Amino acid sequence: MSATSSSLVAASSSGADLVLWVAVPYVCLAVFVAGHVWRYRQDQFGWTSRTSQLLEHRWLRWGSPLFHLGAFMVIAGHVVGLAVPASWTEAVGVDEHLYHTGAVWAGSVAGVAMVAGLGMLCARRLLSRRIRLGTDRSDKVLFPLL
Repeated sequence: MSATSSSLVAASSSGADLVLWVAVPYVCLAVFVAGHVWRYRQDQFGWTSRTSQLLEHRWLRWGSPLFHLGAFMVIAGHVVGLAVPASWTEAVGVDEHLYHTGAVWAGSVAGVAMVAGLGMLCARRLLSRRIRLGTDRSDKVLFPLL
């Protein structure tokens, strides 16, 4: 590979990286904020917290803490991973391999907890007749997106 072709590959990958890691998160954040503003203006009183806690609690008792704790751990892991400089980990004697191994293991535990909790909550919503009757069509459309 010549020097010009390798620089073109590097330039194209950096352009793709720029779009993927800079532009897309801002687009997602803008859609999130605009969607909430639009929803609030269109259907302010349609935002309800129709609780189903009283209808079925066996699945909820395990699924909700697993999902929320897992989600918190996933978000916290990403924030810590982005906020802690490499110089700090090196200063306390944690090399790159150990840091990566710990992050993968902790992230896997957090991800499994979150997915297991989500599975329990979705199963609860689909398998319990009383809760299924109160489930909107939009809730069912949202399940695959979660």
